[in-house]
Amino acid sequence: MALAVELNFYICQRPADVLKLRKADLYIKNGAYFFNVIQNKTGANVHVPVPPELLPDILKAEDYIVADNKGHPFDVNAFGRLFKKVNDACGFNYTFRLLRHSGSTAYAEAGVNTSAIIALTGHTDEKIFNTTYKGNSERLSLSAMNKLREYRKEKK
Repeated sequence: MALAVELNFYICQRPADVLKLRKADLYIKNGAYFFNVIQNKTGANVHVPVPPELLPDILKAEDYIVADNKGHPFDVNAFGRLFKKVNDACGFNYTFRLLRHSGSTAYAEAGVNTSAIIALTGHTDEKIFNTTYKGNSERLSLSAMNKLREYRKEKK
């Protein structure tokens, strides 16, 4: 659960896209790890950096990154129910889906430029910031993640 929440926040993808991530979706470019995500909703091909602090847990996965006890992927509704139980037990009022928006906002608050956030989320244009896809580059999305990580360190 914790890995799914952190991934969703950092990589700003829709729940279904986070839950279908597989170890086979990982690749390395210039010493950094990325997920190659083909978004369910839009078909956009998005390259999102993997936060280095999450890499050890991700590399432990045999297939699906977020899996049940038997290694099977969660469907969105089943994970949503589990997330709600944890959420309620902690006294929070979040949904797994909202973490995508929280992550996008955190990047913006960290001073990441809008085009980099759009590239990370897979959206196409600033006006909508919410539509289909934009040509994503590893450089933009890695820069976005590194800026957020630096910002979070400064806040401690």
